[in-house]
Amino acid sequence: MIEIFGLPNCSKCDMVKRILDQKGIEYEFIESFTKESREFPIIYIDEKEYTYEEFLKLRTEGLLK
Repeated sequence: MIEIFGLPNCSKCDMVKRILDQKGIEYEFIESFTKESREFPIIYIDEKEYTYEEFLKLRTEGLLK
């Protein structure tokens, strides 16, 4: 299961959703309204946390299925 925690109007969040949609991968987007000094989106794949950059690396390396 993939969960994406993001902010409204977040371009990086939208990019992650677009990538997953293109691959036909199901996910849940959870809208967060507080930044709490963290970068968004925060992506959880099988309960492991990934940053946006780590997610893109998974995609580039072909590890995103």
